[in-house]
Amino acid sequence: MEAIIDTIIDDLPNVAPVRHDAPGAACAARDLRCELENCLARILASPGFARAPRMRRLLSYLVEQELAFKDGNSSEYAIGMEVFDRDPRAYNTCTDPIVRVQMRRLRDKLQQYYAAGQCGDPLQIAIPLGGYALSTTTPTPRVAAPEQIAWQRLLCLTPDGPVRAFATGLNEELADCLHHALGARIDTMPEQAGGRVPPRRLEGTLRADSGGIRVALRLADKLRSCVLWSRQFDFAPTLSIAAQVEVAHRLAFSVQEYLHGESKL
Repeated sequence: MEAIIDTIIDDLPNVAPVRHDAPGAACAARDLRCELENCLARILASPGFARAPRMRRLLSYLVEQELAFKDGNSSEYAIGMEVFDRDPRAYNTCTDPIVRVQMRRLRDKLQQYYAAGQCGDPLQIAIPLGGYALSTTTPTPRVAAPEQIAWQRLLCLTPDGPVRAFATGLNEELADCLHHALGARIDTMPEQAGGRVPPRRLEGTLRADSGGIRVALRLADKLRSCVLWSRQFDFAPTLSIAAQVEVAHRLAFSVQEYLHGESKL
């Protein structure tokens, strides 16, 4: 039986294995090459590289090595010879640090280029420490920071002494609640900033009589001269610390709820 199987196998034609992934791999390699070449062109045209011939030549060489699928790092000696035209009869990497110095400058320039945030490249080039090979990463899209809001303390419209004292305590509680609910997005002390006050303002008024306490709160945009959100809140006529805490939490929650919904638009 074994002899028969061996005979059948020997009679089979020699067929090369089919690589189903070859076309896809070739397309991916072409796409990567195109993206890397375009990325290099944009970097070299940027102000930081346009007038830096050594940086341009060094980066171009490293990209060429990457595109040529060279295995591993280019050696310091090879870079010194091919990029910086060192004399092979006298060049010694131990006494001539030009490659290390220029590579450090190149890393710094690449960081400055990407820190500017205006390139929009689908790839980012870096040169990890400890070698001279390129690495490429896909940048994470930047998420715009939410606009800061200045909080103006509630204005008490009722001249009664106990009500004004209640409003003072409520403002203290509300400042704390807004800070915990919104963090750095809310500026609870804009009058002490000493600089530019955010155009968005959270402001309001408080009134009270024997029938109850009413707080009117609104979020206004001073640059556009418009009110973005407005709401009135009614509470029982209790001028206590517990009432201050209750009112402050309800106001802060309503503001947080509105801003959360706004961020989804």
